[in-house]
Amino acid sequence: MPGGYADDRGDVDIRQGALIDRGGAVYMVGRNGGLMNDVRGHTTVQHLFEAYPDLEPKRIVDLGCAVGAMLRYAHAHARAERLGQRVHYVQDNAERTRFPDGSFDFVYSCVLLHETSKAATRKIFAESHRLLRPGGVVIHREVPPLDSLGVWGRVMGDFESLYNNEPFRRGVRNLDVTALMHEAGSDDVKRGFQLATPAASRSANKGFSDKSGGVFRSWLMISARK
Repeated sequence: MPGGYADDRGDVDIRQGALIDRGGAVYMVGRNGGLMNDVRGHTTVQHLFEAYPDLEPKRIVDLGCAVGAMLRYAHAHARAERLGQRVHYVQDNAERTRFPDGSFDFVYSCVLLHETSKAATRKIFAESHRLLRPGGVVIHREVPPLDSLGVWGRVMGDFESLYNNEPFRRGVRNLDVTALMHEAGSDDVKRGFQLATPAASRSANKGFSDKSGGVFRSWLMISARK
């Protein structure tokens, strides 16, 4: 990003947050939902509708909503207030948050795993399980593996890890996420691909399967009920 994370002009500086909000839409050429960048959110809700249709979550926590500048951007209500939403933001550690056991109906992370490490992922899965109330649901949504693109996909993954500030892009493709979820205490783990949608609907055709539709056309879902 222009200026990098080190370009910080104090506690009221929200430029990097605004830049990634709008710059991300440009970088993705609108494929993540235009300026709203909300296809990933709708796709996650669609997975909830299909896999856990009885869940009506009231208390939701999103782990890993980006860098500190994004928190400032959110706290400034530049986005949440404009959308008419009341969201409480905290700067915390997703490996061990400040919240009590069983605090939430739904625990969620959005393309967080490829930004971290295997050791941290193990702790994040355990923390997600701890935070859920009995009957609650966790979904970790990730970018589909690039392996479906063959050799070119592996080259892209290696390039992003080495030269594009995506430190665990290669490592995440080798994670046995199902085993790690079981280790954290989750049963009946679902791992598959949800077809991307710009508008979640309970009446839509089923879009969850074990086959990837490719980057931007589907998203990897790792989910379980406590």
